[in-house]
Amino acid sequence: MKTSKIIQIEVNFQYELIAMRGSSYAHSYYSNLSLACKAIQNALLINNWEKGDFNYTAVYRSIKERASYVKIFKERGVPFFKITITYKTLNPKLDSLELVRKPD
Repeated sequence: MKTSKIIQIEVNFQYELIAMRGSSYAHSYYSNLSLACKAIQNALLINNWEKGDFNYTAVYRSIKERASYVKIFKERGVPFFKITITYKTLNPKLDSLELVRKPD
């Protein structure tokens, strides 16, 4: 099987700070980093959040250097939610699990 990577976006809500609570995590998956960034930017704009320094270049560089991108969104100094972007491997190569060949 062919091994490929997808982008996982995880949104973690800060329960103790939000009066109306949603789910603890929201996951989305994308095949392309630019599409993932556009989806996040659109969701932020629709919900009236400032995107600040969130952009494709920052995400790309962070993922390349640290294998993930983390951004905490705050309002008046209070963190409301955290967005984490990482790569996930589909169909990873099979591991031998340190097993040895069966004796004859």
